Amino acid sequence: MNAHLSILRKPAPAPGLVLILAMLGGVVGCGEPTSDLRYQDRLATVNKIAVLPFVDAPGDHAKGSGNIVVNAVVRALLQCEGIQVIERSRIKSVIDERKFQQAQLSDPGVASQIGKLAGAGLVFLGEVTQYEAQQEYGHVAVYVVSGGATERTHRVGLSVRAVDVSDGRIVYAELGQGVDKKGYSQAAKAAAEEVLKPLRHFYSITRGRKK
Repeated sequence: MNAHLSILRKPAPAPGLVLILAMLGGVVGCGEPTSDLRYQDRLATVNKIAVLPFVDAPGDHAKGSGNIVVNAVVRALLQCEGIQVIERSRIKSVIDERKFQQAQLSDPGVASQIGKLAGAGLVFLGEVTQYEAQQEYGHVAVYVVSGGATERTHRVGLSVRAVDVSDGRIVYAELGQGVDKKGYSQAAKAAAEEVLKPLRHFYSITRGRKK
């Protein structure tokens, strides 16, 4: 089962946001928890989003995993109503011009600076928390010849945060996991859709498109 964990604590919503919360609950469905979206007033005003390079998962086998996951996150964000994702080439130019190192990109203050220079309202940053392939064994029989068969299950976990460029606040944070037998790219796609599902529901409601 996919992990769906909110990182932020949920205070009581402002009176003007109660209706939106109720609507979100209706879209998600009975029995399915909604994410903590306490910064709805800010999220509602955002049109442009930048996505920074993600940190690879630990281990030599996971080198490049951050890039695979970023691609999946960008594709998922493009499904959000009314959202424009700034070209990654533009983000890379800003990072190179300011000589920011990979280790600095997890700092909300640095992320905020990059977002301002790129013209974004929010900046997404994150880490790949899991990047593993496990062998699974099953028994198969082909005519009179029987034997064991194996298939690999790919698991990708990620943590994402969205930083408000105006003040460096983290206004959205989620954990997620994707599992797929076809490969890491498909597992990354599932994980990205998981962590961005609450945001997509929010924009579908506030910007008028039902999903």
